[in-house]
Amino acid sequence: MLIRVGSRGSRLALTQAEVAVAHLRAPGIELAIVPITTAGDRDRSKPFGEIGSRGVFVKELEEALIEHRIDVAVHSAKDMTSVDTEGLVVGAYLVRADPRDALCGAEAIKPGMRVGTASARRTAQLLAREPTLSIEPLRGNIDTRLRKRDERGLDAIVPARSTSSAPPTTKRPAAVSRRSARSSLLSAAAALRRSRRTTTGRRSPG
Repeated sequence: MLIRVGSRGSRLALTQAEVAVAHLRAPGIELAIVPITTAGDRDRSKPFGEIGSRGVFVKELEEALIEHRIDVAVHSAKDMTSVDTEGLVVGAYLVRADPRDALCGAEAIKPGMRVGTASARRTAQLLAREPTLSIEPLRGNIDTRLRKRDERGLDAIVPARSTSSAPPTTKRPAAVSRRSARSSLLSAAAALRRSRRTTTGRRSPG
């Protein structure tokens, strides 16, 4: 049995997919990772809200699932939308790594600093801590953001701690989604669920 596993094509996303695939391996199951380019990957300059109305790193993967071009998809949990897509279900989550953020470029937050982040959550938390900060939009993988910090003369950037300081295999939590009608994948998803300590998965439609 061949299971096609969809993933974004970035190095970190593919590494995350490999971790999920390792948990899905079982006798008689062949797994193939299918890289898919998302809207968020194609446009790296605009703020997320200007690219699309829903998950800019998820939409193309969900469409591939619905159109039967892949059988399961691996997402970074932060990219998932808060509303279920009809016909799809989150089957499992990998164990979460360090959930904290990191301040890269400075030892502490100081008044008037220029800090780069594209995250609305991080922006709100930073301004709540120090209202005089200048928050500047900054997107890209960790290497790109570090380079842009130097190019733009930012005082600091705020990536996920697990992304900035740990090997790719221990980065952010991953969610594995699948078509809700594919009962043949339930045993594979169950194997992945056994590998995690906690979960907050979504219910299957119906």
